[in-house]
Amino acid sequence: MNSQSGKGGVAYLLERDYQLVMPRRLQIEFSQVVQTAADITGKELTSQELWDLFDSEYLTPRAPPYVYRSHQLAASTDGADSERITVQVEIGGRLETWHGQGSGPIDAMVKAIALPFDVLSYEEHSRGQEAPPRPCHT
Repeated sequence: MNSQSGKGGVAYLLERDYQLVMPRRLQIEFSQVVQTAADITGKELTSQELWDLFDSEYLTPRAPPYVYRSHQLAASTDGADSERITVQVEIGGRLETWHGQGSGPIDAMVKAIALPFDVLSYEEHSRGQEAPPRPCHT
């Protein structure tokens, strides 16, 4: 990929080589990161370099590091069709417990995090038995 390559090409390579399916808005956002990197280096980026860019932009923890420790999910007992979540997160070596309630597990987690953001897209895919687990940075 070079600075003139399209969003679709970046998304295609990451899906083909790393099974990462990016929603359209993420493709648009990440393409700007790729374009900047390609402009700086003046060379074409390999699939591995694209993955490294994605990892550093979205997956590598920034200070203070948030480390997921555990969670418990339960149906709400208030009669509403909702879920409750309790999440334990380590922040800078200190353990915190967050609570949230929402229309489902993702909505409950968003409320537990208590930051101003919206989940605009969500997809779930089976990896099958042949696919090795991907490394997870926490």
